[in-house]
Amino acid sequence: MSYLIETPRLGLRHFCLDDLQDFFELGSDPEVIRYAEKHPLDNLDQARKVMLEAPLADYEKYGYGRFAVVWKLTGEVIGFCGMKFLPELGRNELGYRYKRKFWGQGIGTEAGAGTLEYAATCLGMDEAIALIMDGNIGSVRVAEKLGLRRNGTVQIYGVEALLYETALPASNLPFRSKLAP
Repeated sequence: MSYLIETPRLGLRHFCLDDLQDFFELGSDPEVIRYAEKHPLDNLDQARKVMLEAPLADYEKYGYGRFAVVWKLTGEVIGFCGMKFLPELGRNELGYRYKRKFWGQGIGTEAGAGTLEYAATCLGMDEAIALIMDGNIGSVRVAEKLGLRRNGTVQIYGVEALLYETALPASNLPFRSKLAP
C-alpha cells in the first residue's frame, strides 16, 4: 500500500470509491458527527455524493484534502485527517474524524502530527487552523497536543466555532513521519 503519510501505526492516503462503506460509517454515527454535522448520512448513495463533492473534489481542485486514515495492522480505514482549504476564510483547516472504537488511543494526535508535517513539507503551508465546536473536548485536546492555540472564535456555515491556530512547520510534533516524495 502506498501512503502519502506514514506514522508508526497509520497510513494516510487519498480516499477512493472503494472506501465508500467506511466513509458512510464515519458520517452516519451520531456520536462521531455530533460536533461536525447536523444530520447523519442516510445511505451509501448519499455518502457517495458527499465523497465526490468533498474529499475527491478537493484533491482535484487543490491537490489535497481530507485523507483516509488506515490502521496499518489490518488495512481498515478508521477515519480521516487532512487539510482542507476553506474559501470562506481563505485558510487551511486541519480536520479529523475517527470511528468510535479508535477513540482514546492517540490516533488523532498521531495522524494530525503527520498531516501538519506534510502540510509544511510537501504543500508549503506556513500555518494551520482548526475550527472546533464548543464542548468538543476531545478535539480541543488533540489540537492543543499538536501545538495549536486558541485565538478567539469565527462564524462559519452559520455557527460559531472556536478558532485554534499554529505556525508551520510546527517544531513540537511528537515524532517525524514518513512522507511520500
